[in-house]
Amino acid sequence: ALYAGGTAKVTVDSSGNVGIGSSSTDGRLKVSAASGASAAGSITLYGNNGGGFGGSNVVRSKIESKTDGTAFGANMLFYTNDTSNAYQERMRIDSSGQVGIGTTSPSFAVGGGLQVQADSFSSVRVTETGNTGLDVSQASDAKGYVYLRDNADLIFGTNNTERMRITSAGNVGIGTSNPQTIASGYGALTVGGTSGGGINFNSTGSA
Repeated sequence: ALYAGGTAKVTVDSSGNVGIGSSSTDGRLKVSAASGASAAGSITLYGNNGGGFGGSNVVRSKIESKTDGTAFGANMLFYTNDTSNAYQERMRIDSSGQVGIGTTSPSFAVGGGLQVQADSFSSVRVTETGNTGLDVSQASDAKGYVYLRDNADLIFGTNNTERMRITSAGNVGIGTSNPQTIASGYGALTVGGTSGGGINFNSTGSA
């Protein structure tokens, strides 16, 4: 072990595992913060931009483990440096497994998952190599968008089966993968099925 001020700062056990800030190890590398309610264990990564952009040539990022305010719960935080040389949290995984990008408090009405938040317009894009991508977005006026950025059909399904499709021309098919078009460039809705198709209009109120 390496000591400073009579306290072990770095420990290497007989298996080669390393503990930093701790006299014990837990896996290949353990990084421990000083005891305290707000203390966090962190790893800081420093790079170098070669000095070609003015100012400091140091670039840095940080991963941090921090209490969630309960006995054992921990949040995992990811930071990058901004252009003013200040750390900014970019993503966190909280103690219940929720993931937040651009938010420090991911939350869901039911269940959990991934929450992406940004100023003015927030999006998640899924892209296959060589294509532009599929965006799910929300604007500052609360409107929601599902945009396929490529010249292709948008397909919806349940039970591993296609149920509806919007073609790149804007035609809509329910129960068919080949919705028809009509003259003069207008879009059309085609309803099909293996034994016929139809549209059911149902009202629970009185006219």
